[in-house]
Amino acid sequence: MADQANETVTYDDVFDRQGIDESGRSPEYFFFYTVTEADAPEQGPTQHAGETYAIPRSLGYEDWHDEDWQDFDGRYNIHENGSMISERAALDADVSVGSRTLIHSEAIIKTARLGRACIVGARTRLEKSSVYDHVIIGESGKIAETTIWQNVQIGAGAIVNEGSEIRSNVVIGNFVRLDGQNTIGAGSKIGTDAQVGKGADLEREVTLDERSSVGAYATVSKGSRVLTGAHVKERKLMMRTRTIVYPDTYKRARKSSSL
Repeated sequence: MADQANETVTYDDVFDRQGIDESGRSPEYFFFYTVTEADAPEQGPTQHAGETYAIPRSLGYEDWHDEDWQDFDGRYNIHENGSMISERAALDADVSVGSRTLIHSEAIIKTARLGRACIVGARTRLEKSSVYDHVIIGESGKIAETTIWQNVQIGAGAIVNEGSEIRSNVVIGNFVRLDGQNTIGAGSKIGTDAQVGKGADLEREVTLDERSSVGAYATVSKGSRVLTGAHVKERKLMMRTRTIVYPDTYKRARKSSSL
């Protein structure tokens, strides 16, 4: 096929966000090429001369022959606003995608708004949600009827149920579950395998360590931390600033806590 080293579109043309080392943000992750008049017949009816596509380098395109490209559907289409959407992703007509946003293979997005410079991981399902700028959602997650503010990172396999709001600069680890109607305050961090019960709220800058949990309709106040494996009971108020719940017991909690 024609010269594969076509560099008319570079990584920096598509993404200008710095400081995050994630698959899909690495300059080495994608190979970009523009279809020429000579290539178009070889590469099948879905490619057109003058269009630029991206191919994940992990697919080992260097070893492919012309016939390998005929039925290949693993490309990422590059849109006018610089967003890149896998041909294997499914977006309905009620989805808007901001500039420089990347949507990976087999993602399903329905009735949603995505801001600028976001990433949606492979096999993630996003429905009836608003996602602001600079949000990363890991693979195989499920998010429904949720508002996600800017600069949020959500790990792989996370589940965020209906009626939740995740405020700016929140980091949510892998396999976290929010049961719905949750508010996660700005700057909070939720560790791997943690769970937040229905209607429970975290105020600003709360830390939930891995495998910790917060019961339904409980509130964890600003600056508090729940240690690994600990549990905040349902409908309880965990008092503010540096209050710590220790694993497996409430007796060791600081006296300033109402638990």
